[in-house]
Amino acid sequence: MQFDGKVAFITGAPRGQGRSHAVRFAEEGADIIAVDLCEQMDSVACPMATREDLDETVHLVEKTGRRIVAEQVDVRNFRRLQAVVDKGVSELGRLDFVLANAGLRRWRPRLPRKSTRIWMRWTCCSTGCISRSKQRCHAAPSLSTTALEVSRRITASLGPGVAPEVAAPCT
Repeated sequence: MQFDGKVAFITGAPRGQGRSHAVRFAEEGADIIAVDLCEQMDSVACPMATREDLDETVHLVEKTGRRIVAEQVDVRNFRRLQAVVDKGVSELGRLDFVLANAGLRRWRPRLPRKSTRIWMRWTCCSTGCISRSKQRCHAAPSLSTTALEVSRRITASLGPGVAPEVAAPCT
């Protein structure tokens, strides 16, 4: 197995790409640390993942014979996110991969270039999701962290000499 004995940390794990990443890594031998908000945000019209969705991911990973630490966490809360990673590393022994998959993408109407920049900034602020763009959200700086920056923070917190592979967010 390609990832035997490795551990992958995956945000946005209850459904879609996050779930498929978790299951595939588990099938290849990795244990999983999985997180998601698991609740509806008022600013999001489509149904978001639920705790039941995360529980199903847990079931699918365990069905492969691998271990999983899964928690309901808002990825915008770095301290809580760090606590879950620490718990996962404590239980699973290490961290090798970070897949910063959580986030939302809204379809936007065609707008002039200047309006598009304003729309992107508004989307970042109003949803509070991790932005996959390099845009900064000046109205709410705490929400402007990109998924890759979250990955870097987690990697840096592991201490010297630890260099897990970091998967950039999907585009």
